[in-house]
Parts: sequence; C-alpha cells; structure tokens
Amino acid sequence: MVLLEYETPAEVARAFTTGAVDVIAVTSDFAITLLRDQPETRLFLVIDTSEGADAVLAREPVVDPESLRGKRIGVESGPLGAFMLSRFLTHFGLSPSDLEVQYVDLPSQVEAWAAGELDLLITFEPNRTRAMSLGAVEIFSSRDIPDEITDVFLATSGTLAKRRSALEHFAAGWFRAVGDLTRDTDAVHDFIAERQQLDAATTRDMLSSVRIPDLAENRRMLGDDHSAFVTGLRLHEETLRASGLARGAPVDLGVLIDPSIIKGL
Repeated sequence: MVLLEYETPAEVARAFTTGAVDVIAVTSDFAITLLRDQPETRLFLVIDTSEGADAVLAREPVVDPESLRGKRIGVESGPLGAFMLSRFLTHFGLSPSDLEVQYVDLPSQVEAWAAGELDLLITFEPNRTRAMSLGAVEIFSSRDIPDEITDVFLATSGTLAKRRSALEHFAAGWFRAVGDLTRDTDAVHDFIAERQQLDAATTRDMLSSVRIPDLAENRRMLGDDHSAFVTGLRLHEETLRASGLARGAPVDLGVLIDPSIIKGL
C-alpha cells in the first residue's frame, strides 16, 4: 500500500473519482457528495470525530453578534466549508448576505490571515493552531456541534470486494495505531509532530480536539441506524441541500455505509 498526499480535499476527491487512488480519507460530507458522482462510493471506517479541531477564528472575541456584519470571512470552497459556514451563521443568527464570503484554499489560509486579508476564518487543524499562534481567537468550533463533523475512510464497492484481505489488514493496522495513540506513547506523538512540522506539545493539544474511535466504537457508529454519527450524516445532507450543494434524491445511507470490513476484524 502506497500513501499519497494531496494539499486540498478537492484534490483528494478528484483522485478518487478518477480512480487514481483506491482509498481516501475525507470528511463525511464529501462521502455524501461523492456518492452522487460515483455510486460505488462506500464508507467503511470512521477515523475521528471533531471536538474542536474545526473552528471559526476571529481577530477578537465576539461580544455582540451584530459586530460580525460586513466582516470578511475566509472559507474553503467545498462541502465542509459550506457546512461550517451554515452552522456558524445559525449559531449567531446571521445570514450569508451579512458577511463578505471569500474562498481561500487550505494551503493559503494562514498566509491570508497573517496578511490581514480576512476578519474571520473557517479552518481546521493544523491551520487552526497555526493561525491561533498568530493571535487568532476562536469564536465557534465543532465543540458547539458535537458529532456533526467526522473524518472517514472511503473506497468503492469494487475495491472492497476485490481487495478485502488488504483492506482488513489496513484496518487492523489502523486500530493498532489508534491503540498506541490512546496509550499516549511519546514515539507516536513525536512521529506525528515531525510530519506536521509542529512541536510535540502543540501536537498533543491538537490531537485533544478530536476523538478517535476504536474498533468497538466504529462498529457501533456504523452498525446503528440511529447512532449520533448517522444522525450527523443526515444533518450534513440537509445543510448541503439548503446550500445548493446537494440535489436529486436523498442519499441512501444504507448504501453508503458498509461496515463489512470492520465486522470482519
């Protein structure tokens, strides 16, 4: 198995739809939009649930929501950006026309913030930590919308069928790594810190803003039609529809979610 890295979620999704990669790690909202373009898309493992890793940052704390009107807000163009923007606006009782929305790709977000081009920024780790080191203040985050933002692994139904043994081996290795991380081993944190070009202490703080489910929790999340995870997926689709990013018949989550790999472990 070869690891390929892309700079933006849109590039990851494009690689998946063109068949350049077999498995991708994306936020769950991409799973919903990808299923429309690629009906073979299957969600087979939950990576993590955001508990503060996704955030809206500002230059100063918000005392009065009215003070946000007219502000320039940077957001990545895509399903997750649209979802976070919608939930942020709802939280503060605002509408899209109350803000000046600017679309900024992830690699450029911290630079745009440092240059003073934005008043507000919708982002996630590690950009969240980097912007906050420059004085940004968090005014809304995924802590305010628990269980609504998750990262997942996707593959096609064909890949699940043809490479089941390899994917089971991959999933087993993933959960071993989750166990190492849960035990808080210094070696794991040092490895992640080096890859993300952060110090170990910052990496620990960053990882504290996500919950990483083990095998047992994955089985509950993917095997229960009424789990908080499934409820969050339905909310995602409703929000994407309201934003004009989802059209056509509602997504059949029973088709999208395939727990067969983790059931086989």
